[in-house]
Amino acid sequence: MGQIAQRREKWHIDLREANRWLLEECGVNDVFVSDVDTKTSPDWYSARRETINTGRNYNAIFFLPS
Repeated sequence: MGQIAQRREKWHIDLREANRWLLEECGVNDVFVSDVDTKTSPDWYSARRETINTGRNYNAIFFLPS
């Protein structure tokens, strides 16, 4: 868990690693976690980058055939 959560001034959690860990604990193999940062990538919309509180959120899980 030390790789997922760390205490600095406040607690921080690595959401990518936390979600990877949860999927693997549930028996999902071959987990791919994208390294796209929507806040810094101009190819994706980011409410954080736009500094507006839209309340929108996008998540995706894809199951690829074996």
